[in-house]
Amino acid sequence: LVLELDPELVRLARDELGLRTSTRLEVRTGDARLGIQQLPTDSRDVVIGDAFGGLAVPWHLTTAEFIAQINRVLRPGGAYVLNLIDHPPLAFARAETATLAATFPDAVVIAPPELLDRHRGGNFVLAGGELDIAGIQRRLAARAAPDNAVSGAARERFTGNAPVLTDDYAPVDQLLEPRPTTG
Repeated sequence: LVLELDPELVRLARDELGLRTSTRLEVRTGDARLGIQQLPTDSRDVVIGDAFGGLAVPWHLTTAEFIAQINRVLRPGGAYVLNLIDHPPLAFARAETATLAATFPDAVVIAPPELLDRHRGGNFVLAGGELDIAGIQRRLAARAAPDNAVSGAARERFTGNAPVLTDDYAPVDQLLEPRPTTG
């Protein structure tokens, strides 16, 4: 099941990329936050978050309340995996990691070491659920990926004192703003 906000993107995928829907692949247009509320409890093995408005994930798809809805629809053993982009000081990536870990204690951050060290910006993959973290690390090593998967204390060092995002406090656009530096 794909929840896509933009019907024009669905049309483009059908016309230009050959998207074919069926009983095995359904596409619903509309907001993912509203769409996930309509899904039955324990109905999904995996939920993938890959929503962007420009560089930012829409704020209402970043909060503890949204992640609670995802957790509700996941079957036992399920996982939520999301993609996000951030740049130093990585305030958004760290806050979204803290938010994910508030629901999924075994949350993991997957990124190259220089991103995890907060020296550079780029693409992060976050995952939560009942994860085989050692298995994720083995698969990354087997494909010689430049990425590391960090959880536990290493994830907490990455997160630092970042806030948990909630429906009452999710300033994603401000978190993505670069901080001025002095020379």
